[in-house]
Amino acid sequence: SPHVASVLRFDGKTAILRTSSGTVGLDLARKAGADPILAAGFVNSRETARYLKKLGVGGGSLIPMGWKGEKPSIEDDQCAEYIQAMYDGRAVDHAAILKRLDGHEDLARFQAPEEIEFLSQDLNICFDFDRYDFALKAEMVTRASSGVLLPSPLMELVPVRV
Repeated sequence: SPHVASVLRFDGKTAILRTSSGTVGLDLARKAGADPILAAGFVNSRETARYLKKLGVGGGSLIPMGWKGEKPSIEDDQCAEYIQAMYDGRAVDHAAILKRLDGHEDLARFQAPEEIEFLSQDLNICFDFDRYDFALKAEMVTRASSGVLLPSPLMELVPVRV
């Protein structure tokens, strides 16, 4: 939960990300030989587009992973469109995007009290356009900081500034 993470202290600690879709997508991109592999959301979309432009990446793919990687979700599709618009240099109406997202059935889980892993406060953070001034590049990690060989490949998300 972005909200929960925002109130926790991570000083001197390593955070491990686990998602239903995003990490699966990163691993599939790695297996397909994609390079670079970036993780993005509304919070770093502009910088992701700027980073791709700086690299001269043309012909890349924006892959919205959707809900559990199984079905499209409005927020992922809108984010991919937003990144594409930033890459193309087109103006974007943030209010129009938020209006399309507001009350959409794909986001109902964030309003359901029984869904304890989806907090309504998360949406305010997730839809905070261009909150961060960096792109997130996925890089392979083969050893833990202790030098112990890891049982399976892991990726580290490294902030990169344009």
